[in-house]
Amino acid sequence: MQANEENAGESPQAAELRRKAEQHLGKTKAKQGKIPAEKDTLALLHELQVHQIELEMQNEELLLSQATAQEASNKYADLFDFAPTGYFLWDEQGKILELNLAGAILLGLERSTAIKKRFGQFVAFEDRPIFADFCKKVMLAKTKQTCEIKLLIDVKPFHVLVEGIAGRYRKGEGILCRAAVIDITDRKQAATVMRQSRDELQAIYDGALDGLLVADIDTMRIVRTNSVLCRMLGYSEDELLSMSVDDIHPPGVLPAIREQLKAIAERRLVVGKETPILRKDGNVFFAIIGCSHVAYDGRACVIGFFHDVTDRKRAEEALQKAHDNLELRVAERTAQLRAMAVELTKSEQRERDRLAQLLHDELQQLLFAARLKVSLLRNSVVDEKVGQTVGQLDDLLIQSISESRSLAVELSPPILQEKGLTAGLEWLAGQMKEKHGLAVQVDAESEIGPIKEGVRILLYQVVKELLFNVAKHAQTDCAQVKIARTAEGQVHIEVSDNGVGFDPDKMQDHEDSAGGFGLFSIHQRLAVLGGRLQVDSSPGKGTRMTIQVSYG
Repeated sequence: MQANEENAGESPQAAELRRKAEQHLGKTKAKQGKIPAEKDTLALLHELQVHQIELEMQNEELLLSQATAQEASNKYADLFDFAPTGYFLWDEQGKILELNLAGAILLGLERSTAIKKRFGQFVAFEDRPIFADFCKKVMLAKTKQTCEIKLLIDVKPFHVLVEGIAGRYRKGEGILCRAAVIDITDRKQAATVMRQSRDELQAIYDGALDGLLVADIDTMRIVRTNSVLCRMLGYSEDELLSMSVDDIHPPGVLPAIREQLKAIAERRLVVGKETPILRKDGNVFFAIIGCSHVAYDGRACVIGFFHDVTDRKRAEEALQKAHDNLELRVAERTAQLRAMAVELTKSEQRERDRLAQLLHDELQQLLFAARLKVSLLRNSVVDEKVGQTVGQLDDLLIQSISESRSLAVELSPPILQEKGLTAGLEWLAGQMKEKHGLAVQVDAESEIGPIKEGVRILLYQVVKELLFNVAKHAQTDCAQVKIARTAEGQVHIEVSDNGVGFDPDKMQDHEDSAGGFGLFSIHQRLAVLGGRLQVDSSPGKGTRMTIQVSYG
């Protein structure tokens, strides 16, 4: 009862400790057995044993707490000493009271040497006012303050960031400043390089001859531009930076613009092409836009270079217009030349017809009258020698009549006018055999169709001249003429032989050589009608002349 009364005022922790001690004592007594004694002695002994156990248990808990505290202290010391950031503790005068290894390395001193030195003596002279103001704010504000200063160690300056906060960190001492000092030299240098790069890039932007635009691929908002593009579009820079890509293009080309941006986002190759651009005043001009993917301020963007080609496009349009006009004039002139060539061919044929008519109506009639007179004379001549002479004269007149008839037909073959080109060429083949011993085979499609008079006459004369060249130069007794109609609706004629052939490259140098005579004239006259003559020949391998011309 007395023990219970004494324990009534104990704390819950002490009561719990006493309970555990009594339980431990009960177990000990159970092992020792019952000690015979008087009642009060036993109670006193019990009380002493409980207190002893309490003390032992308190000692164990104290040792455990000390070990935990020591472990935490060691961890703190390790963290403090081996932290990559320099940690300092200095007083109101700036004297260093504590610092870690990183701090000592920053100052270039041993830790023991740095103690009691003023931190301000390591600050570059020009930054000391900044540091003094920082220390004043720290002591007065009692909140975290920061500043950037240069430290001068071994005449070599470097930049640091100082973060400090004031407080009572030691018993019996005044307000102290606990500071973290971080070397930011690399960061400052990187910032300087970045600033220089930005300045250089801005100079490039502003000095570029082309307009420049950077736009967010996802939102299509314009995030950067240059003065050249501002002048091109008539907007201020602030106006452009509040707009999107859609706002600077006519509505009709927006689907193509979006497709182009999609291709750029997918890193596909995009070739710059002429694109209409909408000015602020509503006018449209054309620019070639070269685009590529770029990362800008952490965003996926597209950079576009705008090269104004309005003047070039106008020049091209003017050139195209002049070209079209020239083409029209050339076409008109070509049509006139073709008409003149056809008319020339017709005029030549009319002259041949006139000559043939003169041969028939005039010369042959005179020859017939002369032969009639010679026949009368021959019948009345008695002298034998005179009779022979008159007979020879009569034979010459007969030959002259025959030659005049033949010449009249050659000048204007009636069959060419009456039955067409194929029949005319077949008649010509007979003439070549009869007069020149050249056997000519004529192969023609049955559906060659009618050919206009001027073209028909020209083709007949061309084939005739080519066959004459074969008879004169090819050293062969046979040739072939093929006539066909092409799918394009042109007349296709081939004149070929298996004679000695010639070198087409040299025929201009030797006009009297095989194939040289007349070919230039044939080329020119066919070209005027839109036709052509192709010469395929080589020495010893024969010749093939291919004529192709429209039906007229």
